[in-house]
Formats: sequence, C-alpha cells, structure tokens
Amino acid sequence: APLGPGPWFCSGGASGLGRSGAAISMSHKAVVHNENLADQEDGAEEEPRPLSCTANCVVSSLLVAYICSRKCDVQKVASEFAFFPPSPPTYQLRRDEASGEVVGIDYNYSELAEELTSASLGNFKAHGIACEMLEVGRERCCVFYLRPPAAAADEHIGAATASKPSSAPGLVVIFAHGNATDCGAMMPFYYACAASLEVAVLAVEYVGYGAYQEESTPSARSAFRSVEAAYQHALRLGHTPDQIILYGQSIGSAPVCAVAAANPVGGVVLHSPIATGLRTMTDNGPCSPVCMFACLEPFNNLRAIKRIESVVFIIHGTEDEEVPCSHGEMLHAAAQAPHPPYWVEGAGHSDIVENHSDEYFRQLRFFVDGRRDLEADDAAPQKISGGVR
Repeated sequence: APLGPGPWFCSGGASGLGRSGAAISMSHKAVVHNENLADQEDGAEEEPRPLSCTANCVVSSLLVAYICSRKCDVQKVASEFAFFPPSPPTYQLRRDEASGEVVGIDYNYSELAEELTSASLGNFKAHGIACEMLEVGRERCCVFYLRPPAAAADEHIGAATASKPSSAPGLVVIFAHGNATDCGAMMPFYYACAASLEVAVLAVEYVGYGAYQEESTPSARSAFRSVEAAYQHALRLGHTPDQIILYGQSIGSAPVCAVAAANPVGGVVLHSPIATGLRTMTDNGPCSPVCMFACLEPFNNLRAIKRIESVVFIIHGTEDEEVPCSHGEMLHAAAQAPHPPYWVEGAGHSDIVENHSDEYFRQLRFFVDGRRDLEADDAAPQKISGGVR
C-alpha cells in the first residue's frame, strides 16, 4: 500500500492553505522577518511587527502574478490554494455484484485497513450505514448516512436506503470535513459522534473527493453545492430544518456558513474555522491581499455568518498555527446568535479531538442537547387559557 496517512488525515485537514498559498505566505513571513532583524540591528524594540506594508505589497504582487498565470480564473486559483484531496483516496466503494448497491468501503491505505474500528465500519450492513450518490449540477458527490448505533440496531435498518427511516429521524449533524482528508478516513469519527451525541450523521464528500475523485476537480463552488445537496437530502430523509445541525471543520466552515446563511437550520458548529481564505495567508493591513482582493474572496465566512440566524458554536485551538484562533474570535464576535465558544487551550489546528476528546465531546454534547431541548419544546403542547393546543 502507499505510504499511509498521518494523524491529520483523521482530524479533518492539514491547513487552510494549499501549496501555492503556503509559498506566498512564506514570502510574506520572510519579508517581515528581515524587517525585524533590521529593527534589532538599528537598536529598535525587539517586539516583532505583525504587519508590514512592504510585506503585504510583496504578497499582493505575487498573488496578482499567480492569478494572471491562471488566466484570471479565480475559482481555479482558489481550488489550488484550498483543496488537497488524498491521492489516492483513502477508500473505494464496495458494491453488491447483483444489485449494484453500495454495501461498504475498501481502504487504500494499510493503516486504515488494519485499524479495527475503520475495518469494522467498512461493512455498512453491520452498522446501518447508507451511502448515496447525489447529483451536483453536472457532477456528483457521495454522502454517508449513519444512524445512532442504538437506533440502527433497534430498527434493523441494515444497509438502509434513501427512503425515510421508520421512526421520527430526530437531529442530524451534516459534517463538512477539512481540505486534506475524506469521508473514509473520517468514518470512525463520524461513528463516534453518532454514538456519543445520539444523533444521525450525514457526512458530505465534496465533488472531487473520495469515490468520484477522478471525475472532477474540487472547487469552492462545488464544495458549496455539495453541502447544499446534502442539506436537501436530509430534508428528503424526513429531517426538518430545525433538526439539522451543520458542522464545518477548517475549509469546511466555508460551505457550511454559506448554506446556513441561505437556509433555516437548527444550529451551526464551526471547528477551527477560517474567517476568510485570504486571512490564512496574511494579516489585514495596508496593501494586503485581504484588502486588495476582498471582492474576489471565495471563502468569506465573516460576511456569511452575519446572515446566519441560528445559534453558532465555535471551537478553536489557541495555538493553531495554520488558522490562528483570531479567526474563530472574529467569527464569534460577528455571529447573530453566538453560543459560548470552546477555546481549546494549547491545541493546534488538527489535534483537538485527538488530545482533548473528553472535553470536546462534553462541550459538543451540551450544544446538541440544547438543540434537542428546543426541538422538544416546540413539539410539546402549549397550555393556553381554556385548554391545550
């Protein structure tokens, strides 16, 4: 098997930048570093300067040149900067030879194939996992539907289908993963969430990722459409808008914010989110890309979150070097209905679940239970003068 995935595979993504974006960001840091050295030689104070007009001009100039080299195709540039589907994908779909139905997945990496939880979850029938292919314009993507283990066992749903569950479906969390992983690697995490939170999970595989990776190239537009398609699929499964919680990790926060801003949902969780894509390359300031290319920003969560009417819960590591915690703080401050945030002391971009799992699930369970309580209150009869309605 190819060299297996590192820990970042199972935690949602390596960073908010692609290789090209990282190179441009490094140029910015190099200029700032040289200026700080010059300050020290001149006897200036030793506190590093976070912003520099010169550094920002260098980054903006490099970005202009790069956009021109791509024939001014901003979507293509955003795709190259933001998306890193595992190559090869971590899994392949396994179908029943007679019916063509997806009955499981086979892993392309020995580390996943030999890991007991991943290997077990590869058998969908045993765990009540359903896989559906959704049309996204002229492209297609996969979604994986996991019922809470207890519910799946009670209902004997086996492989499940696109038809509505036999009982009221309840809450569903729609997961949009990070840029450098896919649903195969994330499957144990999805299953843990379904079990720990006692909710259904609908995991989205973006266009250009996973089973259909060879058919398409991922882009900001197709990622947004993939999450929108998953939202509509959840409605077809019988979930009501107030039962839908959208969960976006890292780059996944962008399509989640866009869909939540355009549709009613029960709640939103943003895990190590980006405020905007350009802010992952450089800070704001004179001549910075954040100012110069604001009208071209494809991942403007700061703008989208102001239109989200449902409650927003933000999780961010305080030592995140890929997408600084300031991104989460800006989004929390801009949200219409912010839930108390979970700032994970000492955590980075991709290690919150691995190193802080107990507190992570406790905080997430508290948020989900709040949505569940609201749903129960809405469904309960209301006492009024003269009777009950």
